[in-house]
Amino acid sequence: MKVSYLTPLDSFRGIAALSVVLLHLHIYRSFTEVEFFRHGHLGVPFFFVLSGFIIAYVYHNDTFKFKDFLAARAFRILPLYWLVLFLFVAFECCKYIAYTYFAVSFGIPPFSEHKQIGELLPNFLLLQSWLPHTDSSSFNFPSWSLSIEWYLYLCFGLLMFAPKIVRYALFITLPILSFAHYLDVLRGEAQKGILFFFAGCVVYLIFAKLRHISLPPILLRIAEVMGLVALLAIFQIGLDGASIIVFPFVVLVFALSAVSSNAIGGGGKHKQALMS
Repeated sequence: MKVSYLTPLDSFRGIAALSVVLLHLHIYRSFTEVEFFRHGHLGVPFFFVLSGFIIAYVYHNDTFKFKDFLAARAFRILPLYWLVLFLFVAFECCKYIAYTYFAVSFGIPPFSEHKQIGELLPNFLLLQSWLPHTDSSSFNFPSWSLSIEWYLYLCFGLLMFAPKIVRYALFITLPILSFAHYLDVLRGEAQKGILFFFAGCVVYLIFAKLRHISLPPILLRIAEVMGLVALLAIFQIGLDGASIIVFPFVVLVFALSAVSSNAIGGGGKHKQALMS
């Protein structure tokens, strides 16, 4: 399916990815200790907003096919995820053999602490970031966000079977319930994923209403500057609480600017949108 390519959002994805990577590098007395990168964890909720918006932007139409959607998501996430999980489990098995038969210790006993046997099934099913009694940092720690993404995608696909008014109502209700802590039965990571992902879906609904309105370019430029300043302030100071307002605002403004630029340029450039 061909859709208008929203180039600025790809740029933001790159910046968010870079901030998360640099957060985990921890290079002593280097640029990774700059305040902006110390709050790189905020790149993850920004990703969720972008994902919610882009998924809705690309797939929210009357020709939606759940099978194709789920297959695309599965092939993008599951093969590599399961391969890496297998490697981590294999490493623990090697540690167990070395520890049991050769008395070789690697510090932490095999299959202990956050890598216990009981964590294998939740990890295999990508449930480690959802269930209240699982450890989201077990085995492959960075995969906690993939656990959230996979079931958010599945939830979105199932919502596409609902009548539009019900779907729209849930797009709006789910982040409200998460923000109000009515979903405390889930792990905190999952609640945050629901909040920001469906906030992105709500941004798409607003975008769909505004994209055909001719907005003054000067108004969009001012909004862009405001969004960038607020975004920099959040990452610089670590204002987690303000991110639920600023992140959706930035995505909306730059998506509208991209559509406006495409319209001015004739709208000739189209690409298959890349999913996050």
